[in-house]
Amino acid sequence: MNPALTQLRFQEVTLASFKERRARRVTLHPRRNLVISPNSHGKSALLKSIYRTFGAIPPKLSDRWKEAHVASLVRFEVGGRALGMLHHQGTYAVFEGGSEEPMFVTRHVTAELAPFLTELLGVRLTFVGRGAGDEVPAPPAYTFLPFYVDQDFGWVGNWRSFERLNQFQGYRRDVAEYHAGIRPNEFYQLRHGRETAKRQLAGVNGELRALRSTRERLDARVPRVSFSIAIDAFEGDVEQLLAQCEQLAASEEEYRQKMRELRNLAIHRRQELQVARVAIDDVAADFTYASEVLTDEHIDCPVCGATYPNTFVERFEIARDEDRCRELVLAIESELSALQQEIQALQESLAGVAAQRTALERFLDRRQGDVRLKDLLTSMGREQVERAFNDEINVLTTDALRLDQEVQRAEKRIAKFGKSARRQEILDYYRDRMRANLAELDVQSFNPDAYARIDANINQLSGSFGPRALLAYYYAVLHTIAEYGTGVFAPIVIDSPNQQGQDKGNIQRMIEFIISQQPAESQLILGTESLQGIPTHEDTAIISFDRKFGALREEEYAAIEPELWTRVRNSFRMKASNANG
Repeated sequence: MNPALTQLRFQEVTLASFKERRARRVTLHPRRNLVISPNSHGKSALLKSIYRTFGAIPPKLSDRWKEAHVASLVRFEVGGRALGMLHHQGTYAVFEGGSEEPMFVTRHVTAELAPFLTELLGVRLTFVGRGAGDEVPAPPAYTFLPFYVDQDFGWVGNWRSFERLNQFQGYRRDVAEYHAGIRPNEFYQLRHGRETAKRQLAGVNGELRALRSTRERLDARVPRVSFSIAIDAFEGDVEQLLAQCEQLAASEEEYRQKMRELRNLAIHRRQELQVARVAIDDVAADFTYASEVLTDEHIDCPVCGATYPNTFVERFEIARDEDRCRELVLAIESELSALQQEIQALQESLAGVAAQRTALERFLDRRQGDVRLKDLLTSMGREQVERAFNDEINVLTTDALRLDQEVQRAEKRIAKFGKSARRQEILDYYRDRMRANLAELDVQSFNPDAYARIDANINQLSGSFGPRALLAYYYAVLHTIAEYGTGVFAPIVIDSPNQQGQDKGNIQRMIEFIISQQPAESQLILGTESLQGIPTHEDTAIISFDRKFGALREEEYAAIEPELWTRVRNSFRMKASNANG
């Protein structure tokens, strides 16, 4: 077995239907397991459930099994770690050792379970997603496809033992060449690096286009000023400019505040004047009313409805008779006239500030030789902006060159996998294995061109030759993986090879071939109606299903239910908590 491979081994499979209150636990041998039973006794239900627990769905499950809503827990070992994989009603959970609390829970096979499993198993196979440059980690069906032969579809054609395989175009070549080592982990790591560099390069180029476009607009809106002069020549003028600007700002604020105060006072005086004039006309008729109102803390104007403080009440009470009211009117008018004069003076002062601003503009136009100070300040600001643009463009240009070189280097290294001596060596090894296997299984007259490609479609032979040719192909691929693969070598699960009316000699030949040609250090789980007289080896476990529809048993439920239900419940809780969080 290639040491670059990650080896996966199943230790135990536990199944339970909480609906039917039946369960079954099967302990697996690390080398070879023979599941023997007549049809309809449960062996296929067990075998289909194994990789189904890992998210690889077989193309056909019986209605009886679906209606039982079976929960499955597969304990396995990988890289020295003991783990458990649980599946129930579309939820997948992973447990560390004997823990009842899941370390990972999901209902999304492609988006979440696939990245978790490929990382755990050291599988770097990816597929191109719908978006440009998107890479999708291999879903479980593609990771385990070479290692499972389904009873219903695996003996009709190769690379068909799981459903939903056509979600990625050209999956057969990708899966076959990856697992066989023609496009090993290194190929996909290089491709990932190339696609990452391409995405980054596209982003950098986009930023460069935006910066260059902005700089062109800057050139159009802020013309260049061509001169060269030392800034020290204008140092005193700049300090004078800043001091005058500060003085101008302070003076403007002072004048505006005083103007606000005087205008508010003038408004109050006009309101008082209006009240006094009305009082002259109505003093006789309203004397009683005015006396009552004026004894309060405030007075409401009979004309405008405004409220005035007691100071005005006192003044108005002194002017009760018509003569006194006229004197009050004259006094208020005189005060208003003085306010208007003061406001006029402030307006003139503000006009003076405006004149200072004009002088400041002239100062900015002051020349030294052919250079204006304003041009110098504008040029300084423009040069700083332009310098910043150029610095950023230079950085991005350097990044773009580096990323483009990364892409080119990756593409050169990737291209070597297409025409390398290693590729030819692997194909030669596979073809030699295929020829030998066909001979062992007594498959005659099979054109070598039909299986020359490692992703060949092996469905040309009819009758009993078909299943034997497929078995020859499956084992040729498995041995090639064991020799050259760099991903994972998973347990080999083969369900019911006695298909298409094999006679006794051929089915004996097939079972003996499956057992004797099993790759070294691999784990085998074979389901068959009988061993056809083939002797068993010492490192073999015999698993029997002796009841019709007897994959699950009532007598095992009580012992299994607490263990399995606790993990199912904890998985549902963790999933709900993650969704709420």
